[in-house]
Amino acid sequence: MDLITIQKIPEGSGIPPSWLDKLLEFSEQVRQKAFELFEESGRPHGHDVNHWLEAEKQLLSTPRYELLETANSIDVCIEIPGFDAEEIEIVALSDALLVKADADSGHEKRKGDVRYSEFNDQTLFRRIPLPSQVDVTRVTAKLDKGILDITAPKIVAEEKETCRGCPSCEARSGGVRC
Repeated sequence: MDLITIQKIPEGSGIPPSWLDKLLEFSEQVRQKAFELFEESGRPHGHDVNHWLEAEKQLLSTPRYELLETANSIDVCIEIPGFDAEEIEIVALSDALLVKADADSGHEKRKGDVRYSEFNDQTLFRRIPLPSQVDVTRVTAKLDKGILDITAPKIVAEEKETCRGCPSCEARSGGVRC
């Protein structure tokens, strides 16, 4: 089991500029691939959306995940087989998790005419919106047998020190007001 480093972004800071640069770079790669598909298919008009979606499909993988919310935390398990811990990047925001991973196929190119191949470099990206605010300073992640497990403790709202007899306190304390 490997621990994963997490970039922890305080509330209100937004997505780190380095990630925005990566998204722009990826968008350019999709554009180039879509143009290649356009060229390969004889430059047909009216298929630009299909070419764009096919380019995204070829270049990007969106992993499946499970999100479990408990009283104190949010646990996310993401299926990412074939990636090592050092190939995975995680950004923890108070309302979302961003997971990105890049890996080379490791496949050795051989001489000859390849008629079919599914070997390629892998890029994985997933933005996971969270149902509750989390304490980004305490988010942890570990990778074990192709499953990335992220634990994000929730922000616990502290009760007010002095209550003015609100109905919720009255109901909690069996009719006795604070």
